[in-house]
Amino acid sequence: MTDHAEAASSALAKLSVALTICALAFLACRLEPASATSVYTYGKNEYRIVRDGLAPNKRLSIAAHGEGEDAEDDFHLYLIAEPAHGKIAPLEEIGPELLDTGADAYRATWSSDSRHFAVHYRVSRHIGALKLYGIEHDHAYEVTVPSLFREVLKRGAVEQERQCATSIEAEWLDNTRLLLKEYSVFETVSPALAGAAGRFGRLEGPETRNGEKLYFLTFSARAVCELAPRNTCQIIGLTPGPFD
Repeated sequence: MTDHAEAASSALAKLSVALTICALAFLACRLEPASATSVYTYGKNEYRIVRDGLAPNKRLSIAAHGEGEDAEDDFHLYLIAEPAHGKIAPLEEIGPELLDTGADAYRATWSSDSRHFAVHYRVSRHIGALKLYGIEHDHAYEVTVPSLFREVLKRGAVEQERQCATSIEAEWLDNTRLLLKEYSVFETVSPALAGAAGRFGRLEGPETRNGEKLYFLTFSARAVCELAPRNTCQIIGLTPGPFD
């Protein structure tokens, strides 16, 4: 390879890494509100409804409450009976590791029949999460949501990869089906991960850090999921998602 070719190849590699870093910054902006965290100090009996937290039937809502300054103690999301706004029970599956205590940092997505809802929230500044629930006799129970990343790679755990940023969203298609969108960026030492991800992944790098070559894998997938027996949600259609 000539000197000019080597210089061009090096420049392209650096540009590729730079574009990946820009994508990470963009994703971080999508996941974060104006401030790094959203905190709120609640009154003794103050339960603030999260974004889109009121069910279509107006009989239930999802609200946030915590004790102490900035709700640092015993913070939970709660299922609330409306219109009396009476507390039913906490959603114990959300937490205890949470970044925000302000109700505006949490968003609910209800099915039109008010029998299921999803909650979008953050566990850290760049890592979004989602929980899906069903309603029975005005009480909430968790519905298991599949990991699209693990579904594509057919693995139970991520061992050599560091999750840099993740966005997970759910959009109801009807009362029993939803569109699940998963977009993540991983840092890895193994370029072979891109081969395992196939059309669902894009690999950038390497970037040398402390003498070690690191790669960035962007993963994007969309899946049509259907509610199934035993409080589960099964994938009935899986396609690559957008990377831009």
